[in-house]
Amino acid sequence: MLLTSWIQLLCARGVHLEVQSLDCVAWAQQMLALAKDSESLRILASLTPPFDYPEVQRYLEMTLYELDLERPSESAAVWLLSRTH
Repeated sequence: MLLTSWIQLLCARGVHLEVQSLDCVAWAQQMLALAKDSESLRILASLTPPFDYPEVQRYLEMTLYELDLERPSESAAVWLLSRTH
């Protein structure tokens, strides 16, 4: 399953679920399509298999910082996930 919104991606990260590299890359590509932009976002969107999971996570973390996207608290993430599934 591909995560289709930054809220779902952040929720998954907030509850410490392992977010697959392909999901992160797909999310980055969607963000670019929505006219969001940062250097790390462009790099993340351009990554291709085979993925180096630590590299993907590093670019994801840098992207969240550069776009000023906050990771929700664990309780907020559980609530948001329950509302989206």
